[in-house]
Amino acid sequence: MTPSTDHEPGMNITLELILTNSNSEPCYIDLVDFFYSPQGSGQNEQWFHTEFYDKTLAPGEQDVISTEYTVPIGGAGNLIARFNTDCCRSETSVMTSSGFDLHCTGDIQYCYEFTIFISGTPQVNSLSRIEYIPATWPFEILHWPAGPFPITDLDSIVYQICTVSDASLGSSASIYTVIHEEGRAKPLVTRNRVLITPQTGDCNGDCLINISDAVYLIQYIFAGGDPPLPEQSCDVNCSGLVNISDAVFIISYIFGGGPEPCLVNPYFDK
Repeated sequence: MTPSTDHEPGMNITLELILTNSNSEPCYIDLVDFFYSPQGSGQNEQWFHTEFYDKTLAPGEQDVISTEYTVPIGGAGNLIARFNTDCCRSETSVMTSSGFDLHCTGDIQYCYEFTIFISGTPQVNSLSRIEYIPATWPFEILHWPAGPFPITDLDSIVYQICTVSDASLGSSASIYTVIHEEGRAKPLVTRNRVLITPQTGDCNGDCLINISDAVYLIQYIFAGGDPPLPEQSCDVNCSGLVNISDAVFIISYIFGGGPEPCLVNPYFDK
């Protein structure tokens, strides 16, 4: 299933599911369901389209199903197609990593759990991973298939990545999982990523820049409110200090057409 590369949140893309009958007998396919599985959100697969295919593929025949999809605002995920065919005794599942960046994670000292589901159809011949985790960030593999290979049943991989109190603006952790499936020329590669907000002005870490950030900062300065995490997220004029001038800067930006906060990230909404 394509595409399987990076896309920006909100982008409209065309998904193509390539169907090839490699059997010696015709194969009939009725319905094809498409799902999005948000990694690290604790949510289950979300259905977004059903294709009423209702066709029979002759031996060696290939066909393509196309559907439109809007890349969600938020995290990395998997795109999954599921269907039944009279050529297989069990449901067929095709998954591709969407590779969507998790552009904003305002929380620090917070643990994110990522789950990658393995259908076992086609069978998984091997698994490996590549880790890019800062040395001070806690990382744990909560579940890894015990084998033996090949894996032919349902299973999963579960990671946990935790951010730390001294995380700097824009710091991140990533882990790539490489899944080698039977019959696939190239391995399936999924990426799970946690990114601390790279945006100054997002004082309360909700991935938005609005009046709530100015109020949050004023409460921090004058009323002993919670500090921005990290504190440099409120240094909107990049002066090296966080003070009332930053709150004035935010208000001017929102209501008075003032200059943008420094280190502006285009994935944030004003």
